Amino acid sequence: MRYFMKIIRPIHTTFLEEASNWLQDLKDTEVRQNRYVLILEIDNGLLLWNTLTLGLVWLNNLSAKEWNDNLLDSDLISQLKSQWFYVPVDFNEPLFLQQMLIRQKQNFTPRTKYTILTTLHCNANCDYCYERHGNFVRKSMTDSVAHMVAGFINDNSKGNKIKLEWIGGEPLLNTKAVDLICRDLKNSRINFESGLISNGLLMNGPLINQAIDLWNLKSIQITIDGTKKVYNTIKNYSGNISNPFNRILTNIATILNAGIHLNIRLNLSSTNAEDLEKLIHLLVNRFPDTSKYLIYVSLLEQEMHCDNQEILNKNLNNWIYLAGLLSEKGFLQWPLDCSWPLNKCIADNDNCHVISPIGNLYRCEEISTEEAVGHLTTGITDPQKAAKWKVTNKTSECNDCPINPVCFNLLYCPADLTCNSLTKSIDIWKRILAMKTEYNTFINKHSTK
Repeated sequence: MRYFMKIIRPIHTTFLEEASNWLQDLKDTEVRQNRYVLILEIDNGLLLWNTLTLGLVWLNNLSAKEWNDNLLDSDLISQLKSQWFYVPVDFNEPLFLQQMLIRQKQNFTPRTKYTILTTLHCNANCDYCYERHGNFVRKSMTDSVAHMVAGFINDNSKGNKIKLEWIGGEPLLNTKAVDLICRDLKNSRINFESGLISNGLLMNGPLINQAIDLWNLKSIQITIDGTKKVYNTIKNYSGNISNPFNRILTNIATILNAGIHLNIRLNLSSTNAEDLEKLIHLLVNRFPDTSKYLIYVSLLEQEMHCDNQEILNKNLNNWIYLAGLLSEKGFLQWPLDCSWPLNKCIADNDNCHVISPIGNLYRCEEISTEEAVGHLTTGITDPQKAAKWKVTNKTSECNDCPINPVCFNLLYCPADLTCNSLTKSIDIWKRILAMKTEYNTFINKHSTK
């Protein structure tokens, strides 16, 4: 049988540069399958993504069973060897990956970001919120602390463009602090833009204009927990608010009309999958231009780390179904990795700071009193506590995981404490959906030529 290979994405040049040094020491004799490969049957062929090289190829007339059983003829193996899907038997992928990442980190400059909690008060009362159950002091940022925040950013900016992220609590309950910080930064000619994580209830037209002009607001993330009845029940807003769900839909329209990028997060639990499916259809029908916003589904943390395997399986199946539905609608939260992760998030990035309402510095936005590593007036005063956020939770078992090269988890991250069957499967499925999207994009692009 004649096989034809389409290279959807070529091997990353950095890999080729690193591999050239290894090839000199490897005997070109027997070969075996690379351990870091994801596969997807599509269009009477097999889509293969090499997570070590980041190359993506499609082969006609090849099935997943043939790949898994290694029932490939010598001609096909030769083609796959040219793209590093087959490697010399002596090739040590984990060691190669480790050494490649070490060299990459030497030239890596992570982005500069300040995550600022303007207040820990909130107008919603979601039962799942970690701030309702942790060691959090309900404070709002004062004017004097807001000026200190701007001064701290100014002193540490070093001429770099700054990304600000406003969170809470509900950050829009203290817009005065946001105004003061942004005005001070503009007066100091600091180049910055900002994003906002909010429930969106207060994000009306006049405030959006203010956010664009003064805050340089570029993006907003809001969470919608379900359709009208479910949403209003879960949010349980304080005060006498008439139909919060309808107000959120109105505010979404205003946000989109203003040209601000919107991320809509759907919190999935073991009980609301059917309602979230209805919500997806409702949102797409109400806002048909899906290029202006993103919807993604995320399992609540407590649902990802439970001990009941039946619930874990149910959550996985629900997540796969909803994520697949969103992918069909044109929403892709997780594009296929274009590089290997050298850090996880703000927690292990020395260029990022989380600033509490009283001016304490943290590494992670899920702050608690005992996790402070410094203050605006002193900088980092507990480097040992700050350094713990750089510790990864990878083990020897990770060496044989197919997504090891593109996985980066932190030992103390609240979301990464346990790599179980659910979290691993979700990470793999994110990539499989992204593989399918990149393949379809490639096919559609070349079929029109």
